[in-house]
Amino acid sequence: PKHVRNAHFAWNTTTTSSPASIGCEAFRSEREASWTMARRRIAEGVFGGGNVVLPACSAWWERASEGLGTFVRNAMKKAGGSTRNGRDSNPKYLGIKKSAGSWIAPGNIIVRQRGTKFHPGEHVLIGKDHTLMALESGKVRFDRDKVTKRVFISVDVHAQRKTKKNLIPIAN
Repeated sequence: PKHVRNAHFAWNTTTTSSPASIGCEAFRSEREASWTMARRRIAEGVFGGGNVVLPACSAWWERASEGLGTFVRNAMKKAGGSTRNGRDSNPKYLGIKKSAGSWIAPGNIIVRQRGTKFHPGEHVLIGKDHTLMALESGKVRFDRDKVTKRVFISVDVHAQRKTKKNLIPIAN
């Protein structure tokens, strides 16, 4: 069969006799010196895929098969590694949206936050996710409570919005 490889292919090729052309005893004595090299080549898998089958001399086969086992080479692809990274969450865009002194309309968001770093003051509503938003139009004001050290955000509804008609002309 094509998958059978004879061991004499692994030895030095100075002589051309094969196990079939000479008897087992003659074959064994002729190749005795190359035995260690043949055993080493069989162990290294020189013969390619499939089982390695040695000549049919029973004593010779017993010596050849000592400690070598069956020689079957399987196709193998190295397994790729795994990682525990590769995940990320979407940005939440938290922070102050309107600074102190800026004009704000009703419903505008002043601060988006997690928890209450800033607390609602006058004319400011707090949402279920702690977002602070204006209830009235006016000017944003930040105040700090001296006792509790909390920062309150309020909307000053009495402040006037600066427009061109409110400006005083400068005399030349």
